[in-house]
Amino acid sequence: MGMFDFLKTETREAVIDEKALDLTLRNGFESEPITKTQALNIPAVAASVEFISGTLASIPIKLYRKDPKDGNKEEIVDDYRLRLLNEDTGDLLDAVQMKKSVVSDYLLDGSGYIFVNWQGNEIKSLHYVEHSQVAYIKNEDPIFKKADFLVTGRRFEDYEMLRICRDTVDGVTGTGIVDKHSTLLKSMYNSLKYESKALATGTKKGFLKSASKLQEAQVKELKEAYRQLFKDDASDTMILNGGISFEGVSSTAAELQQNENKVTNTSDVYSIFGINDDLFTVSSSSKDAYINSIKTAVFPVISAMEAAFNKFLLTNDEKENGLFFAFDTKSIMKGDILNRYKAYETAAKEGFMTIDEIRREENYPPIGLDKIKLSLGTVFYSPETGEIFNINTNSVMNTEGGVTNES
Repeated sequence: MGMFDFLKTETREAVIDEKALDLTLRNGFESEPITKTQALNIPAVAASVEFISGTLASIPIKLYRKDPKDGNKEEIVDDYRLRLLNEDTGDLLDAVQMKKSVVSDYLLDGSGYIFVNWQGNEIKSLHYVEHSQVAYIKNEDPIFKKADFLVTGRRFEDYEMLRICRDTVDGVTGTGIVDKHSTLLKSMYNSLKYESKALATGTKKGFLKSASKLQEAQVKELKEAYRQLFKDDASDTMILNGGISFEGVSSTAAELQQNENKVTNTSDVYSIFGINDDLFTVSSSSKDAYINSIKTAVFPVISAMEAAFNKFLLTNDEKENGLFFAFDTKSIMKGDILNRYKAYETAAKEGFMTIDEIRREENYPPIGLDKIKLSLGTVFYSPETGEIFNINTNSVMNTEGGVTNES
């Protein structure tokens, strides 16, 4: 006997339409939250994470000392930590892989962790720790917050676990995009699964039609049969008996709606990450989209990383002496060569940069031109004293008293 042979015939006709079936399918997934692995199967999510983490990991990290008196910065090039952050971490992962992994956890899970292997006042090595491997113990004080961390049963103190946390309120954990936007991501993932199954099995969209009204138990059994049908490991065959038939619908309108939803959802994902929609398209606006995406998607993560490096990788004495780490973002903000050279021309003409400074920016060796260019026609005015200095005539003029000095 078939699955629905027991159905009784009534004069009324009941229809289970495509919308009801769609709701049934979605309800079957609601009890299972989307995972990080599933989210990365969504192309827009994978592309966004790769763009942000890859871009950040490629930017060199530098160490500076800021003079508290005049605010001038001095670059420190011989510190051992620069090698840990830019080249060899002392772990199996190199510096690029470490930073990419931490940023990926930060974006998707909400927190990224690095174990800082302190030996005395020096750091021996840096070790990326997967988000899922880290547990924590916090105190109950909402003001003077403290925490220790557990990794495979071993306990580590706060200063040993470098971390960046997204949307955090305690400095220990954060809220990742997977949890914060689970509804959107789950919908996109289910759509991909449905498409994949439809292509693999030839499943056609439509609705079920019954010659009689179904009882509550029968409707429940039918829904359960559909849930089983769309499980990953289930058979793609379903027996319809007892006056129930399947009628296909024209897929044109449904496909158009689905494609429209894809575009909208993909745009929403890019917005969540702070990425411009045109970034991954080949168009004249893609250059502007790249710069805008760097500012809105990458720079916030850079700020979080810099704050973490300065907090966990510097001693208290070094912090008091004005040392700080910073990403050298000039390299990723450079435009095409023509616009870049025009900017250099303006900087040299207006006295912002010397020729040797420009050559260093382009990775050329200096040639001894470390003087600021000044035009003989340049006139300087001091609002405080009211004096005007003319380079061409080597004279100083007061706006009220005329020429005061001339040689």
